[in-house]
Amino acid sequence: MTTKPGSSVSNGVVTLYTKLVPPTAELVRENIQIMESQGRHDAFFVVDLGQIFKKLDQWYRLLPRVRPFYAMKCNSDPEVCNFLARAGVGFDCASKVEMQQILALGVHPSRIVYANPCKAFAHLRYAQEQGVDLMTFDDVHELVKVQKYSPNARLLLRIQSSKEHKAKHDFNKKFGCDPDDAPKVLRTARNMGLDVVGVSFHVGSLPEEVDCFASTIREANDVFTHGETLGFDMQILDIGGGFPGVDEAGMTFEKVAETVNAALEKYFPATRGTEIIAEPGRYLVTSAFTVAVNIIGKRVLHFNPGMWSSCRLGPNGSSVRKRHLGAQIEWGLFEKRRGLVSKQIIYS
Repeated sequence: MTTKPGSSVSNGVVTLYTKLVPPTAELVRENIQIMESQGRHDAFFVVDLGQIFKKLDQWYRLLPRVRPFYAMKCNSDPEVCNFLARAGVGFDCASKVEMQQILALGVHPSRIVYANPCKAFAHLRYAQEQGVDLMTFDDVHELVKVQKYSPNARLLLRIQSSKEHKAKHDFNKKFGCDPDDAPKVLRTARNMGLDVVGVSFHVGSLPEEVDCFASTIREANDVFTHGETLGFDMQILDIGGGFPGVDEAGMTFEKVAETVNAALEKYFPATRGTEIIAEPGRYLVTSAFTVAVNIIGKRVLHFNPGMWSSCRLGPNGSSVRKRHLGAQIEWGLFEKRRGLVSKQIIYS
């Protein structure tokens, strides 16, 4: 890895260098020349920490009420984590190894949220020993483990994101309590003597619409209020991740921030005193990384309009092929004896 020295850190405050930094493309070419002189052709990447600084600056400007906890599962590169630790960012850790890495940097346990709803016994015990007490859960089975191995935990009930919207990677399939089941789970936590301090959610990775944040914040408010009626001191709302690493037409960070701020003002106004945190991952690091790979061969393919190509073999001699029809791509299923048996246009 080559780190582009685009920033410096002092006293926990991130500042940009005033000196000029070579463009990333120039650094890539320079590193390639050095490696070739050594007879090496390994893949490598360049990290521009200045890009991460810019993303942090944008975050604090557009989401001033939301404290970021970097999702290490996205990219646990030591240089990135060290940079963010010195910048005062919190960390979303999902395992003992991730907690160990961050604590070794001198980060206080209060800056870690153990955001894994399904935790190993040994990892829970380690969190208890190290004073990492803020963690998520989503069902009563997890409460049994927490009660035994980390009884002093401050718990965030993770709910499923709103079913009104979709994401490329939908986490509802494996994590999150259905909001309708939340009252029962909260009552169980109260009867077990555990301390629930808030609600968390994750709208999924690469959501399709910015409104998914608003609708899930609304549902989180209902669960939050129910927890308060049960006597819990509900203090924290964790709005998870799903923030775009690269802006696209329908999904920009500015639009997300505008939507989140409006929803927070409606359901969790500053006068309510709720601490708002989030777990950005790709948002912080996507634009900072440039990868260089060694191309060992290439082939030019010429596609004739209307001709089937790109054969993918299936069972019993069947195959899936595609052809270009103007602005459309048509997929066809072929069988060995019968030929084309079905087709479908999937892009227009």
